[in-house]
Amino acid sequence: MKALALLAAVTAMTFVPPAAVGQPPPLRDKPAPPISLPIIANGSGTFVLAHQRGHGVYLNFFASWCEPCQEEAKTLEKVTAGFAGKDVRVIGIAELDEAASVMSFARTHGVRYPIALDKNGYVGAAYRMNELPLHVFIGSNGIIREYVEGGPIPESELRTGLTEISAP
Repeated sequence: MKALALLAAVTAMTFVPPAAVGQPPPLRDKPAPPISLPIIANGSGTFVLAHQRGHGVYLNFFASWCEPCQEEAKTLEKVTAGFAGKDVRVIGIAELDEAASVMSFARTHGVRYPIALDKNGYVGAAYRMNELPLHVFIGSNGIIREYVEGGPIPESELRTGLTEISAP
């Protein structure tokens, strides 16, 4: 039964309604929905988006079973590490996944930034995620500056998004 529910969730996340094609991303230039999720890898406690106000925030929604997510993991780690001193907070959000699988993913792919778990997909739904991976770049004012669905994300596009939300 759990496998059937997971299959339905994955199918729902990969469907892009015809009306959405060619339209701007649904949350660009809007306040980022709240997030409060447990950190399960590369840190501890709870990731609360509201506590990051005043900093640029890059959210990488992914899953350990997502092939494009696996393909881009090393690039994300390499590029985001270069923004550590530029006041950008990086957080991975594992969608509809299991903690053990996510921790294995982090070890296998050398991911060092914190990863929070959205086990039931509620945060992904709030961000109107249609497919994985989803890259969300949030300005220091809490407004979504860029919203990129699918992947793997090109390194140049990742750098541009991170530069846009970094401190001068």
